[in-house]
Amino acid sequence: DIDLAVKGIMPKLFFKFYGELMRNLSKPVDLVDLSKKSLFNQIVEGKGIKIYG
Repeated sequence: DIDLAVKGIMPKLFFKFYGELMRNLSKPVDLVDLSKKSLFNQIVEGKGIKIYG
């Protein structure tokens, strides 16, 4: 599967964006919103690989 994290997407557009990813990618997608504060999000931001922005 593909694991992605995003920051800066308006809450009302998050699930629309998620749906577009699921429809257009050939593998299952997990999407995490990094704009919310959590230990998990801190770990992702510290150890994840930034691919854009």
